[in-house]
Amino acid sequence: MGWAVIDTAIHPVPLTLFAVMFLWQMPHTYAIAIRSMMIMLGLD
Repeated sequence: MGWAVIDTAIHPVPLTLFAVMFLWQMPHTYAIAIRSMMIMLGLD
């Protein structure tokens, strides 16, 4: 958001950073949830 305020042009760097963060969040969250569930069930 800060980048868009400073510069009105669309650059690939902030779009790439946004895409990486957006696409990384769900697999990372699922991995943590599955690991926690396995520990709770004693399957570790």
